[in-house]
Amino acid sequence: MPARTEPSQLGFQPPSSSPLYYLELAKQRLADGDAQGALEAAEAAVDRSDGHPQYLRMLGGICMRLGYDRKAAEAYEQLLTAFDRGYPVEGHQRRDVLERLGQLYTSLQQYGDAVVIYERLVGAVDRPYSRFRLAVAAGLDGDYGRAIQLLETVRAERPDAVVVHSKLRWAHALNGNDRLALSFYNQALALDAFDLFSLFELGKYYFMVGDRRRAREYPERVMDADKLGFYGDRVRELTNPTA
Repeated sequence: MPARTEPSQLGFQPPSSSPLYYLELAKQRLADGDAQGALEAAEAAVDRSDGHPQYLRMLGGICMRLGYDRKAAEAYEQLLTAFDRGYPVEGHQRRDVLERLGQLYTSLQQYGDAVVIYERLVGAVDRPYSRFRLAVAAGLDGDYGRAIQLLETVRAERPDAVVVHSKLRWAHALNGNDRLALSFYNQALALDAFDLFSLFELGKYYFMVGDRRRAREYPERVMDADKLGFYGDRVRELTNPTA
């Protein structure tokens, strides 16, 4: 949801029985930095409006902001149902709901549902990003062949995208083709020598096959490049599993 510095002004005070009252209250609470209070007001607005899309959209955004993925998914599911039943909506608004719902289903590990939603997103706007998200969801759902096929179409259009090479390696590894998978990690590193995902996965592979030199080299490169410390615990677990 867009950030607001000030709540909108209606010019009148709606009665407390009106969902509009709680909508304005939610906006005010957001402006005050009270996200929990905004959530409670948005929930009241949805209840009093019998699930009107305007209020569902706000509720879903606030839930995502607070990390309540399940509640956010439920709000966006209701919102998408309203769109499908003919509620007038701009194309970009429908795409935004599809993207958010796909993201939430992935976070909730509902990968089959994520695949369905991303298929709809590709149908609405067939662009590399949409196919990339569908490919990742398909891979997480166990359809590695489809994930590889989709990722290859994205790579043809975005050959310099490091993340696409990394995900191709991931998909090929899950599909049992380690040799081809390694080639994509190396391609990713050719594009970005500090790609942490590829460095870590190569280190993990060489550790598993017993190549001690490279099993030390790649984790060291990860630690040198990981300025934010995202991979520190994973590297220590890999290199010293009994610690």
